[in-house]
Amino acid sequence: MQRVLSNVVVLLSLLLCVASVALLVRSYFVSDWISFAHISPVGQELLVTDWILGSGKGNVALDYIFNRLPLKPDESAAMYPGGVAWVTDAPADPADPRIGRFGFGYESWNAPDHQPRPTPAVDLGYEPPGAYRSRHVSFPLWLPATLFALPPALWLRRRLKRRRGARAGHCPRCGYDLRATPEKCPECGEEPGCAA
Repeated sequence: MQRVLSNVVVLLSLLLCVASVALLVRSYFVSDWISFAHISPVGQELLVTDWILGSGKGNVALDYIFNRLPLKPDESAAMYPGGVAWVTDAPADPADPRIGRFGFGYESWNAPDHQPRPTPAVDLGYEPPGAYRSRHVSFPLWLPATLFALPPALWLRRRLKRRRGARAGHCPRCGYDLRATPEKCPECGEEPGCAA
């Protein structure tokens, strides 16, 4: 059962590694963004919470944005439905100031009511007049590709080592040459005659 579970984990990790590499290559040609916006009317204001997950130019970014917007007299909350949106666009700007060395980045800022906020890295097309909070975390796509490649690489290493160790005159566990001590492996303590 443990071997089956181990093989399933290795296979899943290999699939995720291939998917990460495919997303890495794709991110240099297009940017993909999925956004979940929750909009709640409170009196004459809208409370907007937006979670955005996107990829572009070899990076993955997660953004959290909270905005409190006043409703104009001719507007109603029903004009802003919120929900989930998927956007595919041109690749992101590689000169994004939020992305630091090796592709890692973090940005956090708060703007209370009617205070000027820093220039956003993403141009919203307008300057929100209400309170604004934002968090941004980004990391390079090579990181998950590398991490997901580790279990298959270790599995392959273990298989090759086991194959090497199965040769005649070698320890089946570690592959040590047993010609001098055929009854017990001095390296790992395995007794080749008792091995299953």
